[in-house]
Amino acid sequence: MKLRRFVAVLMMFTSLAVGWAFRVCPAVCASDWPMWCGHPTRNKVSSETGLPSVFGPKSGEYYFTGCDTVNLRWVAKLGSHAYGSPVVFGGKVFVGTENCRYDSRRKVHGGAMLCFDAQTGQFLWQLVIPQLPPNDKVYNLANYCYGVTSTPAVEGNRLYFMSSRDELLCLDIQGQAKGNDGPFKDEMRYMSDRKNPLVPLCSTDADIIWRLDMIKDRDVGACPTDSPSSSVLIMGNYLYVSPSNGVEISKPHIPNQNAPSLVVVDKRTGRVVAREQTRSATRVFHGEWSSASTGRIGGRNLIFYGTGDGNCYAFDAIPTPPAKGQRIGTIKTVWRFDVNAAAGRIGKYRAQTGPSEIIATPVFYKGRIYVGTGQDPTHGPGHGALVCIDPTKTGDITKTGMAWLFKDIARSISTVAIADDLVYAADNWGSVYCLDSNTGKLYWKHETKQRICSSPVVADGKVYLCTDSGDVWVFATGKTAKVLGVNHLGSGIEATPAVANGTIYIAAQGRLFAVGTRK
Repeated sequence: MKLRRFVAVLMMFTSLAVGWAFRVCPAVCASDWPMWCGHPTRNKVSSETGLPSVFGPKSGEYYFTGCDTVNLRWVAKLGSHAYGSPVVFGGKVFVGTENCRYDSRRKVHGGAMLCFDAQTGQFLWQLVIPQLPPNDKVYNLANYCYGVTSTPAVEGNRLYFMSSRDELLCLDIQGQAKGNDGPFKDEMRYMSDRKNPLVPLCSTDADIIWRLDMIKDRDVGACPTDSPSSSVLIMGNYLYVSPSNGVEISKPHIPNQNAPSLVVVDKRTGRVVAREQTRSATRVFHGEWSSASTGRIGGRNLIFYGTGDGNCYAFDAIPTPPAKGQRIGTIKTVWRFDVNAAAGRIGKYRAQTGPSEIIATPVFYKGRIYVGTGQDPTHGPGHGALVCIDPTKTGDITKTGMAWLFKDIARSISTVAIADDLVYAADNWGSVYCLDSNTGKLYWKHETKQRICSSPVVADGKVYLCTDSGDVWVFATGKTAKVLGVNHLGSGIEATPAVANGTIYIAAQGRLFAVGTRK
């Protein structure tokens, strides 16, 4: 009885701590962009001003020497693939990529997390992540090397992200510059594959604090599909992240139907403390790549997450203690909204009118949730849906919780941005939309005629949106479509820009750009 009472009191204080942290303790400088979308609500809106509409090379050459560019402060080298977005914190830029071998001592093929000086673009340190062996059971992580596609999250002196091996990693943002902090001390072996000799650590190497293997952990047991792309949400002492469980397409079958869609991890130790119990892993179409967001409804913090079967869920942010005989606790499901059912997207997956998963991140804005459905763009064209959800209800709210539904949109993996009650959205096939956030009324639609995997960002009265063709479109905010500029950066862009301290950071395939007026 005493133990039960102690656990109850502990959970109560934890609940209060998380609620307090969400309301009054952002713990970052207002001008930083420390996580995916810049904020836990995942609404990509910045208060920065003085940002340019026109930037890039003056001519058709893309060597970016400095003198031949307009409003480019610096350009840094990345790997051949860059799908995760940069984040900015404490004068540093962090971005995941395919291993671009800044350190020729470790010639391994895999992913990398890189750190640069935000003002100059100087390379500071990297974590090299060797690729899984080709015969590894997680075949799609071994055969396809997308690099690190998870956008990191930074808090204090710690950086959290999902690696290209489906590990949740915690790093020191200073790297090895101030020594090797524990408890993890085996960075030298971690960053070397089986064929290469071990190389001593140096100041440009990363410092791993702890590591959680989502594949081997007995409380997770994930079998990720394509790439672990979920980005970490930090609240209090908890991390909320998806292990990216999915389908082995060659069979096809779901290797582990008991894997969770979302887990809660203690940020101090890397221990799994809770998981959801929706069983959505049994219904996943292809994979789960969404990220969690948060908002405060009815006096409590909720976690919002889109699953691989097209449902948007709300969970209570506070985990329950483990039940008798269980090792970890759970996070209670508050409500579920089936976007496919609401939009009438039924039938065969991949069919043009069939259902889709939620790959975009649910956005919390003025007490409502906004999220769209989509598929991997390689699946071809198809119908999507964009929904606005009333999150104040409970249970299955597919019929009762819909504020509005917009069906005249193709499949989309982009996360919307909302400013001044206007929703800015994009679909896979190049259409950009502006809708009323209260009613779903369409104000304008613009065709870029370019594939879009990136998400819109609003700053300085402008909407910045990147395309796979390497263009950065700049629109004026408002109810009338107005293109302010189309800037070509020479290589495809699938990541979403970050805006911080008067600068736009754009990760393209092969390069990281810092865009801003010259000082």
